[in-house]
Amino acid sequence: MPKSNLESSPLYRREFSVRIPVRIYQEILNELPTVQWPFTDEQWEQFAVAAAKSYDDNSFLESLVALYRISNAHGRSFDISDFEYGSVDKQQPLDFVFSDEFWNDFWEMSLKGGDATQVGAICSKVEPGGFRYKGLLTHRSLIRCLRGSKLLRRAHVSTEIVMKVMEPIGLPLAGEVVDIPRYKQFLIDQAMSTAVPEVINADHELRPVAKSDIPALIKDLDETTFFLMLRGMTTNIRMKDFSLASTKDEFLALFRHVATIVNFTQLRTSQRYSEFQPYFFNPDDEDDVVSYFTTHIPQVFGCHLAVLSDLGLLHQYLNPSNMIADGGIADLDSMKGPALGLGDQPNTNVDILLETMNATHCYQDLLYVLAQKGFIEVELTSKWPRQNDSDGNPILSSDEIDTARAIMYLSYLTNCHTTDLESFCFMLRVEPLLLAEMMALMEINPEMADQIWTNVSQNIPWFEPLAITAEDLLKEFAQTKVSQADRPSDFETIVGQMMIEIIRTRSGALFTEYQEYAIKQISLEVIMKYGDELSEITQKFGEDVADVIQNFMTAQEAERIMQPLLMKMAFVLRPPAELLAQLPEGNPLRVLQELLPAVNQPPTSPAISSSAENSS
Repeated sequence: MPKSNLESSPLYRREFSVRIPVRIYQEILNELPTVQWPFTDEQWEQFAVAAAKSYDDNSFLESLVALYRISNAHGRSFDISDFEYGSVDKQQPLDFVFSDEFWNDFWEMSLKGGDATQVGAICSKVEPGGFRYKGLLTHRSLIRCLRGSKLLRRAHVSTEIVMKVMEPIGLPLAGEVVDIPRYKQFLIDQAMSTAVPEVINADHELRPVAKSDIPALIKDLDETTFFLMLRGMTTNIRMKDFSLASTKDEFLALFRHVATIVNFTQLRTSQRYSEFQPYFFNPDDEDDVVSYFTTHIPQVFGCHLAVLSDLGLLHQYLNPSNMIADGGIADLDSMKGPALGLGDQPNTNVDILLETMNATHCYQDLLYVLAQKGFIEVELTSKWPRQNDSDGNPILSSDEIDTARAIMYLSYLTNCHTTDLESFCFMLRVEPLLLAEMMALMEINPEMADQIWTNVSQNIPWFEPLAITAEDLLKEFAQTKVSQADRPSDFETIVGQMMIEIIRTRSGALFTEYQEYAIKQISLEVIMKYGDELSEITQKFGEDVADVIQNFMTAQEAERIMQPLLMKMAFVLRPPAELLAQLPEGNPLRVLQELLPAVNQPPTSPAISSSAENSS
């Protein structure tokens, strides 16, 4: 840890820590950790500590394990750097490394939930129980950490791993360690004496406890178990910590520590996977520092955001305080989504995308703070010289920072496989300024545009006759100058014009493309549904016979599906008769027109209305 360079800094402040009695669990809420960490029970017990206020007449047993509060951005978490592990005095970032079952590396440890320097309860819209107990971690949050961590680590997202869980039997309070019932009673008494008369700031994520909340608070405390959680991390430093440095020397001390870990992680990954090309960062090279924050982190974090989207998860607090300094995601106790198996309702694509967009904005704001403090050398200009922020300062801009946000979005879209067309277009509609930067980057790397459209098109139901290709979409947006901040264009009008033009010129090819796509999808469904039977046929009669049967089943289903597609193209898109007349012979829409002469009539007659409803 870089504490030797930060002795006079508010960063890495050592807290007074005391030993507390705990129960150490081998299994956690009926779930066994999949990694067996190389510590004995006696070694685990050295981490049964909590940060506390020091009193002259206290009865505490001071801990030998040092707890460091890296910055106020870490809330109830502490860096653990000085402890005994065999003959190793853990003071340097590369003294030892742990790997999990997915070959992710963890270089440092932290303790969460052991902060008794602040005592109190506050209402929370995000905490599973509806209340946050300052400095403490509850059993409801713990299970989310466990399951969320495994989901992310399986996808090789840099995140936290639960190493050990301990239930405190007592906690520090007013100079002594008191049992948990007494600690809970203190929380209740304190809340009753300080509760506000009525609910205020009801729409805020956190708000003071009101008198009407007391019964729910008492009930929640009665059902709550507190825990300490030991976590493994690649690094305990968060992105927010960089902006809290007072000087560039402090900033570079943090970055040098992070770069050491990132470089070794790159090296170890290249040793495991021969095709992986490592890249290293020199903390003494200003270009490397700028590249790390404006290119590397946006790429990595954008990729990790894509994993969250693919899993259907919301973090709910995705800001620089919860962004690990290597681009990872920490503090998973607020995460929600059906993938956790806890009965959560599905998160909508729009909710997930809004969180993604908010995260990119937060990171962009962080970069501006780093630039304004002189920590990263990027040129800042006044983009709108006549506009000021709420403090009266001119609003600044930076090409490098704007590009960094575009890189993060592109990394997200390139790696996300669940973004549908509606969400993709929603993002461009809400973020029109991004389009110019995104298009410029796509011109440099056209494969990126192809991959984005491949990801988006996978989520278009294959029976929908949409003919918008990535190239069409981007060109149309560019031609209508949607990227200009002073004149955002109407997206629905653009798409409507595009659909008419595409029907006019490409409806035949469109039908063929979607027919091929539909057959591919149907073939996959047949394999998934009848895979065992087809395997048995292959073993008994050979692969050729199985292929004939599979192709027959696919063709039968495709024929059944494609007729409604034609109906949908005819009735929903409703191309006018004069347009149909211009289409070449053999065009599917012309064929349909000849089969159904009433196609151009308004869908008010019973026969046509019934067909349209069935087709959709």
